[in-house]
Amino acid sequence: MKLGELISAGEQSEIFMYGPDTLVKLFRKEISSRHVQREATNTAAAMAYGLPVPAVKDLIRLEGREGIVMEHIKGPTITAILRKAPHKIKIYAQKFARLQADMHSIPVTDFPNQREFMEKTILSSQGRLGRDTTETILKLFRDLPDSDRLCHNDFHQENIIFSAKGPIILDWQEALRGNPIADVVHAVLVQEHPVPAPILKSSSHYFQLHNKYRKLFARFYLQEYMKLTNTSSGQIRNWLIPVSTSRLFTKVSIEEKDWTEKYIRTNMDALSN
Repeated sequence: MKLGELISAGEQSEIFMYGPDTLVKLFRKEISSRHVQREATNTAAAMAYGLPVPAVKDLIRLEGREGIVMEHIKGPTITAILRKAPHKIKIYAQKFARLQADMHSIPVTDFPNQREFMEKTILSSQGRLGRDTTETILKLFRDLPDSDRLCHNDFHQENIIFSAKGPIILDWQEALRGNPIADVVHAVLVQEHPVPAPILKSSSHYFQLHNKYRKLFARFYLQEYMKLTNTSSGQIRNWLIPVSTSRLFTKVSIEEKDWTEKYIRTNMDALSN
């Protein structure tokens, strides 16, 4: 079967139409088979637990690239909805929180272990943060409680589609079994990190407004999540440094690594004062 229209493109993959009501997520050549298999396996496992995800139909190899054939679910992302209706920010931040809280209510067994993953990624930061800082962060992390809940580990506005049959969660390659508060902090940090505005990218004024809007979404989301799950601000605060250190390993852009390192050091300084 031939590739159809290009739907979207990212750093790791491109998504094409692949027949009626079907897409193929075609990964770039440098992406490992293990990565592709993990996303397919995690997506199928999430569906088995009753989560709203696209159905995985097949794994293929095309022109030297590996791909996942999956159900095509039509609908806008939260980002697309808010671009047209920014006044609905609180409504969709609360929907976002409820969807994540529902996911976090599910105990799982067949996902990679969050604790092992985070320990490895924190240790990998030693070259950048220094041995003493890394050891301090590891001690903070090891004192935090473990859990067995389903954590998406990349939960953000672009990964939620609102379809005719309800919200759908995309991109499960990083999903883990662990403490849901780490997943929440990851989602907050995505919103805290400043990014260029989708339009008028050269305008510093628009850049500032855009990122204030993103932080407002994070505030509404976090308020709703904490209310739904009886999570305290102290619990959120305890995970900020370990999760941001883990993100040093998972984020590829130099700019985001630099921002994350500054965020870690600022929070470490506040901790020691």
